[in-house]
Amino acid sequence: PSWLTRRLALVVSVVVLALIGWGLVAGPSTPSYAVDTGTGNGGHHDIELYREIATRVADGGNYYQVALPLQAGWHFPTSPVATVREPLEAWTVAALGATGAQILLLVLLVVAFVTMLARLERAASNRFEWYASMLLLVVTATTFLVPGALYLHECWAMTLILLSLAVRTDRRWW
Repeated sequence: PSWLTRRLALVVSVVVLALIGWGLVAGPSTPSYAVDTGTGNGGHHDIELYREIATRVADGGNYYQVALPLQAGWHFPTSPVATVREPLEAWTVAALGATGAQILLLVLLVVAFVTMLARLERAASNRFEWYASMLLLVVTATTFLVPGALYLHECWAMTLILLSLAVRTDRRWW
């Protein structure tokens, strides 16, 4: 029934807003494993690793010949195979430079947001669903506020998945 849907939506909204408020009050935190030199990675973190890989690829290095020794040298795992990221992000940063890749990522994000905004306008059964969906998109996109976010594969993946969901229709499912 619609009254139950509205109440559930209200509960979910209150929980989401409470979590957002809690996050704003608590402020940013960096887990100890991200900065603790005792973890074995020499104090390096993911963004530094991916930035260095992209720099070395831009200097002409082969992605895997650069990534594997660097990850091993910095004491990051190299197995199982999924721990070595796919090369597309490094190739993009190497080809466009950090500024160009950042601009591309933000343009794709804006296009995805505008497209998703229009898609949700048609798909949402009421304004509340639309506002809640947009709030979720904005909260998710705060990931891009992290310095060096362009080196995080998750930001590229989120943007491309959002864009693919925004342009998907029943007639064009691919």
